[in-house]
Amino acid sequence: MRQDHGIIAMLKISLISATGVLCLLWAIATPASKSYWKNVGFEMDRTLNPNKYEVENIKGEGNG
Repeated sequence: MRQDHGIIAMLKISLISATGVLCLLWAIATPASKSYWKNVGFEMDRTLNPNKYEVENIKGEGNG
């Protein structure tokens, strides 16, 4: 039968697509590096909770 070739091709395409999606999801879910996320976390914490950190010297303040 000639239809078998179409079914096999469709299964191959489905398998390749599913593998690609799984690889993409794995790449998204895997953290880039601990140091990157540590720096991002610090900056976000500093942005969202400025009272926890010492205020940097702004021009015109505390210069005497």
